[in-house]
Amino acid sequence: MSDCVFVKGLVLHACHGVMQHEAGVGQMFRLDLKLVIDLAGAPRSDMLKHTAAYDMVVRTASEGRRG
Repeated sequence: MSDCVFVKGLVLHACHGVMQHEAGVGQMFRLDLKLVIDLAGAPRSDMLKHTAAYDMVVRTASEGRRG
């Protein structure tokens, strides 16, 4: 079984583009994320570690912008 977790309106500054000035200056990007994950264990265990950690989702999305 799959569950969906949504993060809407995440705003990040990133460098992206073809032109040299785009890569140096960067711009703001607004992301809406949909994660399809299995959270079936969370209600059975009642433990936070079996849920989605929004801070980790945001951190992972933010770190991906540096690549």
